[in-house]
Formats: sequence, structure tokens, C-alpha cells
Amino acid sequence: MSRMAKRAANRVTIAKTSDITNNDTNNMKNSMKNTTTSVTKGRVAIVLSRLYIGMLVLFISLISSVVSAERQIDILTDTQLVLDQSMNLRQQAMRTSLSAVFVRVTGDSQVVSQPIIQEALSTPSAYVSQYRYANTDEVITIAGASRPAQQLWLQFSQSAIERLLQNAQLPVWSDIRPEILLWVATDNSGRRIADAGSSPVQTLKRLAQARGVPLVLPSLDLTDRRALTSARLWARDETAIKNASSRYGADGVLAGRIVTASANIWRANFILMYNQRSHYFSAESDNTTSLLQNIINQMTQVLAQTNSVVINDDAALPSVLIAVDNVTRFSTYADILKRFSALSSVSHVMLQEVNKSYLLINVHYQGSQDRVWSQLKVIKRLEAISLSEFLAAYPQNIPLVAAESTIDIDTPIIDESIEGVEVSANKKGNDGLDDTMVGEINNGEITSVITSTLPIIDAAFMWRESQ
Repeated sequence: MSRMAKRAANRVTIAKTSDITNNDTNNMKNSMKNTTTSVTKGRVAIVLSRLYIGMLVLFISLISSVVSAERQIDILTDTQLVLDQSMNLRQQAMRTSLSAVFVRVTGDSQVVSQPIIQEALSTPSAYVSQYRYANTDEVITIAGASRPAQQLWLQFSQSAIERLLQNAQLPVWSDIRPEILLWVATDNSGRRIADAGSSPVQTLKRLAQARGVPLVLPSLDLTDRRALTSARLWARDETAIKNASSRYGADGVLAGRIVTASANIWRANFILMYNQRSHYFSAESDNTTSLLQNIINQMTQVLAQTNSVVINDDAALPSVLIAVDNVTRFSTYADILKRFSALSSVSHVMLQEVNKSYLLINVHYQGSQDRVWSQLKVIKRLEAISLSEFLAAYPQNIPLVAAESTIDIDTPIIDESIEGVEVSANKKGNDGLDDTMVGEINNGEITSVITSTLPIIDAAFMWRESQ
């Protein structure tokens, strides 16, 4: 099979997903408009108009949360309670928090046993970017005596931590984390599904948050109880759990039971359904917190192994060609490239072609291709469209056979006035093209076309200026 045929066979099409149609929006708008105009008093009309706007925003927000469940999580900050602001206590707190951050960033609960991590923990302040103190109502009890505590907030340097992990060839798990739906059954006073206020659910949420994994809870309304009974959850019936979970649009499901095995022993049996696979976890302990920590550790290990990457400088990284339509301003062009480059799964981007209306971007990535698509979903204003829709819009502009000559731009030509972006370009071919490109860009619009080698496009997106 030829290289082009393989690329075509492996083409990844990201389907356009949207539950809000123009007709739905227009119908809602017309309905609310008729309600508003039927009211004669100006104040009431204003209230109804504001109500319509609020309802529409809420509706769109709810739909958006289902379409893209993954969240961007703060994995580089931590807090510790301290008695005072002395240097000794601050260093101890920094060391404890840095350990937690290394575990969170790598997804490996045993990473702190690595010699290079132990060395870093000996000088924790070298990895702190900022810290501050705050008063709290909490106390610290020492030898039976309670003393008022202060909270030390710490933020760690992403570049310093990732540089250390890269040098040690340890994995890095980005701050784009999968959202996991949680179902728990207990045998307290009979088998039942634990609600949000129950101790096991609260403990699992807290422990997962410490590992940087967001757990969400079902509503446990009549629809849920009909779809998933306590008996089906107790048996870890995969079909019933999947059916009950489908309404929430989470990236994965963690479901299981907690049972009292004896007077002082608890046992937990859970299933994680993620990435079209099922993983079974079991744990036993005389302490419920240790029991649930074991389950969270097993879950996080699976998620991290799927999503983390070892950062390297290998030039022969895999790549995908991405088309972004509706790019007519230079400020948009620069913004898109900066956002793509900032993704943790992306090693570097190369501009393949610029047109008055679209960009073709070659994205070199580390790890799985699925991670690239997941992280792209988080970029605001970037909406996935079908390849057929994009190709139909430019039938004459998109070559299906690669040309022989190329113009490679490792760092695209960028306006120096844009903060944080450097001006640099590497080109091959027509020496006069660089000057033409700069002249057109200085007018604030992209009007030039760069002819380049063009493999088959892997995915297409539309940039929405209004969002």
C-alpha cells in the first residue's frame, strides 16, 4: 500500500458535534420575543428579555459541557496548613506540596521514590514560582494542644518541572484531564446507591481531586434509578451502567461497591470504563480512606498510562495535517498558532499553507493522536467540521497530490508587535515570497498563498469569531 493510501486509510475525521440547531435557536428566540412583546409594561418586558438571554446562555453552556467533557485542571498549585511563616516550616510545606505536584503531573504515585525526584525535593524552593499566606479558621493540634493555623498557597513552575521530568525521561500528563462519572453502592442499612453527601463519595472526590482527576456525580433522579438499580450497580452490570451513564457525556465511568467484610475490614470492587475498555479494581483495608485511596490510585494509573507522554527531542515525531477555516485576520492567524503550540501533546507546529480564508497546519505530536484531538476540543472558538464540508468549500484550492517543492515555515512570520511571539522564518523556494507575505500581513489581513507540499488532510475545523 502506498504512503498516500495509508494516510488516506488512517485519516481521522473529527465529526462536527452540535446539539443546538439554527431552527432550535430561532424557535426559542421567536417564542421569547412574542412573550416579551405581549407585555405592555416596560419593566416586565426588560425582565423577560433578560430572562431569555439568561436561559439561552445557560442552555448553550449545558450543551457545551456535554460535547466536551474533558477539563483543564490546575495541577501546579497546592496548599498546606502551617503554624507560622518561618522558613523551616515553609520549606517543609514546599517539600510536601512538590511531592504531591510530581505525583499529579506524572500520574505515578511512586514517582517520588525516583533518585532525581528525591534530589529535587531537597531544594523545593527552586521549583516554586510564587507563594502567599492566608488566615484560616482551622487549627493544628500538637500534643493535645490546638493552635491557629495559616494556609500557605504555593504555585510551582511548569517549565522547571517539565524540564526535570524530560531530563529524567519520566512521563508528563497534561492539565487536560478526562472527566469521570462516579457511581457507588454501599451496604449500609441495605444495598443502596450512595448520594453526593455520603462519606465514601466525598472521600473519593477529594482523593481524586488531589490526583488531578475530576469526578462528577449522577443526579440520582427517577431516570437514573430506573436505568440503574442498586442491584445492577452492585453486580457491576456493564450494560446497565453504560446506559445510565450515557446521558451525562463524561469521558469515563467509575462504578463499584463498598462492603463491610468483617467487623474491622472493608472491601471495594470497582470497574473503570474508559477509552472503550473496562478495567477491574479491588482493594481491602481496615481503614476506609486507605481503601478508597487504593481504588483512586489504580484508576489514575490507567488514565495516566493512556494520556501521559515522555517528552523527547526526537525530530521524527508523527504529525497530522489540520485545516482551520475562516481565518481572515492576522491576529487570528497568530492566535491559532500560539494556541496549538501551547498544547502539551504538541511538540511543534509547521505552517503548511496560508490562504485568504484558511490555514493548513502540520502538527507534530508526542503520545497518542487521540490526545491531540481531546486537547483541541478545549480551545475556545475552534469548532470541528467534517472534511467533506471543508473540501467542498475549496474544490480548486486543495491539491490531493503532493507537489515536489516545499516552503517550510518552522516559526511562521509573526508581527513583532504581538507580545510573546518572535519573528522567524525558514523557507525554501521562491526568495521573493517572504517579502510579499510580510507586505500583505502588515495590512492586517492574510491575502497571500503559500504553495507547499500537501499530504491528505487529517481533520478540519472552523474558527468562530463570535464565541
